[in-house]
Amino acid sequence: MFFLWLLALSLFEKDFRLRFWHVIVGIIYSTPIFMERLVLSGFIDSLPSWWAILVNGLHILLVIHMLITTLMGRTDDLVEKRRKSRIYLVLMVAFSAISATILGSIFFSQYQPTVHVMSIWPAIVWISFWVSSINEDAFRFGHTKVELSDSLSSRDLELQNRLNKEVIENQCFLENNLSIELLAKRLGVSAYRLRGFINKTLGHTNFSTYINTYRIELIKQTLSNPDNRHIPILTIAMNHGFNSISPFNRAFKQSESMTPKEFRHNLATQTL
Repeated sequence: MFFLWLLALSLFEKDFRLRFWHVIVGIIYSTPIFMERLVLSGFIDSLPSWWAILVNGLHILLVIHMLITTLMGRTDDLVEKRRKSRIYLVLMVAFSAISATILGSIFFSQYQPTVHVMSIWPAIVWISFWVSSINEDAFRFGHTKVELSDSLSSRDLELQNRLNKEVIENQCFLENNLSIELLAKRLGVSAYRLRGFINKTLGHTNFSTYINTYRIELIKQTLSNPDNRHIPILTIAMNHGFNSISPFNRAFKQSESMTPKEFRHNLATQTL
């Protein structure tokens, strides 16, 4: 289950990197299970009666975090196949977790370790076939290069004009709580259609990256203005649609390969 958790994070968590805290979670999750194995092997006589509750509790916490991570990014996701696969993964993991908890703890408690292992196998087999058949582009976050058609259909051209007016001219990207559903409603199209257009025509795989492109470009202009040197970076970020400094720093560094602070420092150095 720990490696299944890591797989879900690597597939659905934007900017995922294996970090030290992932290892700590693995140790915390695995140690109680390892102690149970020592009892089964005869190296330890027994464990407290609440030990099984601890094992199940850690198992449930790991599953809950996996499901939250998988579902939280679904609204922002523009790739339809990846959006659907999030639901498939949630259903499969939920089935495995419920099977392990109900069967292992209630009906076959004496075989709990074996039931836990068996309950995970359906998810492992399904994910193995699923991952081997997916297109890697469907799981790439950020912006992908696409070959735009020289001539869009009249329907797509009309949508592109309305989108440009709302995003570029009206600067709706400055709104903190802008969502794909809200933007689609303003444009008079379905969220499904708008997701497909931004993904397949404009080459963006998630909505936040698309919107942050405009935000960061305007923020760079603001930082480049000497009259704005006294304005804190957090204030500038909040004024340009970001809700907190951490997502802004990540988005800015991903776009410019440096932090906003480094960007401002480089500008100040160049003017000296």
